[in-house]
Amino acid sequence: PLAPEGAIPIFASLQRPIILVRSRLRGPYPIVFDTGSNDNAIDTEVARGLRLRRVRGTDVEVIDGSTGARFTTHSSMMPEIDIGGYVVGDRAVTVYDWRHPSEVGIFSPTLFSGRLVQLDLPRARVRIRAKDAWSAPEAGRTAYMENGLPGIEVNLPGHGPAMAKLDTGNNSELLLPEAFLDRVRLRAAPTVVGTATSVSGSRDILGGVIEGDVQIGDVTLTNPDVLFSGLTPNVGFPVIKRLNVLLDPAGGGSWLLSRRTLGASTT
Repeated sequence: PLAPEGAIPIFASLQRPIILVRSRLRGPYPIVFDTGSNDNAIDTEVARGLRLRRVRGTDVEVIDGSTGARFTTHSSMMPEIDIGGYVVGDRAVTVYDWRHPSEVGIFSPTLFSGRLVQLDLPRARVRIRAKDAWSAPEAGRTAYMENGLPGIEVNLPGHGPAMAKLDTGNNSELLLPEAFLDRVRLRAAPTVVGTATSVSGSRDILGGVIEGDVQIGDVTLTNPDVLFSGLTPNVGFPVIKRLNVLLDPAGGGSWLLSRRTLGASTT
């Protein structure tokens, strides 16, 4: 079983939060802590090196959140998981080829289901909290989105409020679907600004500059750059690390909390 409470160090690499994971005392392996996913996955080569046992009858359909592309793979049992001294134990993980040279997979808050997960990113850590030790407030709760992931309201010039995915695995401040191209106020017509690569391939990315202020919790982005990609609005790690977010993966709810609200119980 999970330890009731603990702290996991976070390391920022290319604006993505990295946790260092050990299994069977081997590693550490650099893995992205991704609130924009409900999967826990590692690279095929890592699974092979650890000689992980495949879980029978566990074909897994993976959906790329950026493109909607799907592919089928399997799960394996990853034993004796330890993240920065916080013992998780044995967990089933999805196995597929990971295409990032400095990372070998993703772990999501679902790894800590049954606990509260506090993104204490100004202190470069994630706090794991027992529900019976600190009760999450009913006021201010935001239900998870239909895709089963945490969200936050974003106020967009020319559009108004929209729900966006809280996605620490995204290294951009703000992503909007291409359907928003005619819904938000831009300084100029969007242009191709680069190519994005994910587990399912590569694609061109349109970008532009929003005219005015974008409000995300207590963070204000003035005339921010925006990328148009994906299926839903998306708030990335550069913004989330300025917020104080509490997640309840099992209960499907999240909160934006002030230091005053959290008090001494989170120190």
